[in-house]
Amino acid sequence: MNSHPGDPDAMPDDDKYLFDLNGYILIKNVLTPEEVLAANHAIDTRTDQFHERTNPTLRNASGGIGSPMYGTGPGRKDL
Repeated sequence: MNSHPGDPDAMPDDDKYLFDLNGYILIKNVLTPEEVLAANHAIDTRTDQFHERTNPTLRNASGGIGSPMYGTGPGRKDL
């Protein structure tokens, strides 16, 4: 489904594709500088609770070809 110009809730197809591929997208200027500081502070105060994923099957496709999450088919941009 294509986004519709002027629809503030619509996500462009390229952003949908990048989200499906990476698991996140960057949206600039969504938060104020004060909100970014508050979010960073909330994260910084909980670093002792972080758990690293060491199981390679739970990681993203950063391993490239051969990674279980990489896939073998052609790239798709029609997601």
